[in-house]
Formats: sequence, C-alpha cells, structure tokens
Amino acid sequence: MKEIKDDTVNRNRSFQTESAIIHSLASYWNLTRELTLAQIKLKDQSTILGFLWSFLNPLLLLCIIYVMFSKRFADQTEHYALYVLIGLVHYTHFANVTTAALPVFSNMRQLATQTIFPKSLLVISVLLSRTVELIITMVITMGIGFATGVQQTWALLGLPFVLFLQMLFVLWVSLLLAMLYVFVRDIFHIYQVILRLFFFMCPIFFTINFVDTIRTARVVLLINPLTHLMTYSRDIILEGQLPSINHYLLWLAVHAVLATAILMLFNRIEPRLVERA
Repeated sequence: MKEIKDDTVNRNRSFQTESAIIHSLASYWNLTRELTLAQIKLKDQSTILGFLWSFLNPLLLLCIIYVMFSKRFADQTEHYALYVLIGLVHYTHFANVTTAALPVFSNMRQLATQTIFPKSLLVISVLLSRTVELIITMVITMGIGFATGVQQTWALLGLPFVLFLQMLFVLWVSLLLAMLYVFVRDIFHIYQVILRLFFFMCPIFFTINFVDTIRTARVVLLINPLTHLMTYSRDIILEGQLPSINHYLLWLAVHAVLATAILMLFNRIEPRLVERA
C-alpha cells in the first residue's frame, strides 16, 4: 500500500511539474505577444504615417541609389531597381532590429527589474515586431516584381526559410548588442558608425562580381551573412531559383550555434544585466 501511495504521489508531482511547464510556456508566449504588440505601438505612436515609414525608408534610399549608380550597374543586372530594393529590405531590417535592441533594457527598465520572466523576451519582442514589417515589405517587393514583369515561380515558397534564417542571424546579434550596451553605453553611438560602414560591406547596390579583383573586399563580402541572405532572396524572387540546400544548411547551423551560445550566455549573466539596467 505504501509503495502504491508513493507511486501515486510521484505521478501527481510529475503531472503537476508537466502542467507547470506547459502553463509557463503558455504564459511566456502570451507575454511575448504582449511585448511585441507594445513594441509595435511604441514605435508607431509618434508618427503620422506609422508602418508606411518602414517601406518608405528603403524606397527613398532606392531612388537615391538608382539615380547615382544605375548607369554603372543597371546594364549588368537585370531588374536592377528590384535587385537594390531586396538588398535594402534585408539591410533595413537588420539595422532597425539591432538598433532598437541595443537600449531595450534601459527603455523597459521598470518591467525588467520588477517582473520575473526571461529577459531575453525583451530582445525577442523587438525582433518579432520588426519582422512583421519585414514580411509585409517583402510581400510588397514581390508585388512590385510581379507588376514589373518578373516571372513568379514555385521557388517563392522557399522565401520563408530565408526570412527565418535572417531572424536567427539578427537574434544573436541583437542579444549580443543588448548585453554590451548594459556595460558600455557608448556602444550605441559606436554602433551607428559601424552600421554606416556595414552598409557598404553588403552587396546592396553592386554585385559580388564587382569586387572580384579586390581580394580583401571579396572575402569581407563572403563572410558577411547578409550577403548570402540577400543572394538567397534575389535568386528566389528574380531568378526563380532555390538556393543550394547544403549552403543554406551550413549557414543555418552556424547561426543556430551562435544563437544558442549567446542565449546561454545571456541567461547566465541575466541577474547582472538587470542590476545594471
């Protein structure tokens, strides 16, 4: 009887533990959703055009770049305007998310210090709020491609996998920057300079072949994750071709390992991050 009673107690404890985990995950999902909605409202509340700025920004940059560089590159690149726009969409998403994630502990200090939850959700909510814009902007970009005569193929079904890879890349960079900002506040200003330099380290308005004769520049482009993300999207939208599966899986593994490692570090030093927020 004692053994049966002990077994019953253990099962009840096991059931309670499993229920607690499910409840916890559900709570975190609800919290993530609310944080994401709060980020969206916070970003758009002081603007008249709201979300439209998310697309107008790369569109205005596209106009400037097209006027300045179309004579040099348009003959070599079919659908050059769309080529540039795809690059700008990827770069803008990266820049917007990482910049917003930098001071997220300071901006949401009260919530971070007075509420118990995984603080990585603050960074994740920033990423999700901006990724909604990325998806909508990419859909608009595909619409522009269709309107300008770009043939639509089944390869477009591969685009969500590219956007997922972009999210994974942006996630670990954002987590890293959010940690650094807590300890070195000047990183915000330094990062703005880095972003300006990074713009020219991405094949946004030129092709990779343009730097074939400059070995150092080519190496920089090839180790830049955004280069490959832009190439994947361009191949899918403009060429109707899926990227190499092996190549994609290699970058997926790289970003997954980095995201896991940095998330583990983030969770380990979370108490210090909250202290210094």
